[in-house]
Amino acid sequence: DTEMTLPVQMKDDIRLGVTDAIPVHSCGRSGGVVLTNEDIEDALLRIIEEEGK
Repeated sequence: DTEMTLPVQMKDDIRLGVTDAIPVHSCGRSGGVVLTNEDIEDALLRIIEEEGK
């Protein structure tokens, strides 16, 4: 699903919805710019690397 609001707003909404039961990360951009597959893959790899430390 694509959310076109500010990424921080969406992240906060999701975090509230899962009641901090799981970590929530953001890799979006504001302004309606659609992420590419590479953008998402890079963000996931960065999160995995950070969580593994």
